[in-house]
Amino acid sequence: TLMRIDLLVGENQYDSTLYFSKKLSEALERQGVNTRLFWVADGNFHEAARAIMHEPPDLTCSFSDITVGDNQPIGDQWQIPHLSMLLDPAIYSLHQLKGEYSLISCVDEEDVAFVKELGFERAFFLPHGVDHDLSGYEERSYEAVFFGSCFDYEKINASWSPKIRPLLEQAAERVLSPEGISTLRALLEAGVEKGLPTYHHEVDLYVRAKDRVELVRAFSSTPVHIWGSGPWKRLCPNAIVHRSIPFEKTIEKMKRAKLLLNSAPRFKHGSHERILYGLACGCSVLTGESSFITNHFHDEPSLYTYRYGHWQEISPKYSERKVNLNHHSWDQRAKTLITFVKNFFETNHALV
Repeated sequence: TLMRIDLLVGENQYDSTLYFSKKLSEALERQGVNTRLFWVADGNFHEAARAIMHEPPDLTCSFSDITVGDNQPIGDQWQIPHLSMLLDPAIYSLHQLKGEYSLISCVDEEDVAFVKELGFERAFFLPHGVDHDLSGYEERSYEAVFFGSCFDYEKINASWSPKIRPLLEQAAERVLSPEGISTLRALLEAGVEKGLPTYHHEVDLYVRAKDRVELVRAFSSTPVHIWGSGPWKRLCPNAIVHRSIPFEKTIEKMKRAKLLLNSAPRFKHGSHERILYGLACGCSVLTGESSFITNHFHDEPSLYTYRYGHWQEISPKYSERKVNLNHHSWDQRAKTLITFVKNFFETNHALV
């Protein structure tokens, strides 16, 4: 019999999860899976729940964590296995681990290991995917582009109590250093356990804010076009700032760019969608170091990495190259997902 998977789509900034859900759904259909997409934001949750209960699928899934009500995982509410395809660090979705019907995928391998260390075995690595049919334009009108929000890291720092500030600053410095340590490990090693998710959120935001602002500032003689919310104009006066646009539109901008700047210091062993989409659109991509890049794009001439603070060493060139991303297409991610889910069903007859 055909596998049936329903995808739940919630709201998120820049509508990226809506876009990913459509693409993954198309890829699952190409693998012979029956899929339905349900928009669960704007008060549509109960309507979606009724339709799903009326014709229950084998599995529901969502990008990021969708939880309604008292933090009881959705799979347990409906008694249908639910896969949370996390795009953020797993520390923010630990309530999913309590679910009998929960499955989790992470875009970072260290997160998969972390979840398993906590005794949750139904977790696997599912990096970001990319459309199989993208390409860029001949005409490249943007020298350099950046997509994403800006946060005032000095404000975040100022909000920390003097007692814990040195601890959090030290953790942030380690995450930004070439050591390759994650925010989670840095905080645990600094002895932060009480209030870990909250401090993780603040250090994570601080690190991301500092990294991207300094990255953009390093391009003082190149016009960097930015699409994103927050105090970009104040913190990066050298940039050309545009209003934020949905993910689907950012792809159109990537097709006209020579260089895409990407900052994702939170994933030391994982993927980021802008890396894959930038390469697919024919840009050169400059991003922070991660083992995912070393393992998958070791000799890729269009992909450059930077080390925080070593800005003078950056010299990416535009190479007009077509990069083969077959191993990273949504079709590959669909196959990985199907394999994991089939194994799960074979070993958990009781749930089916």
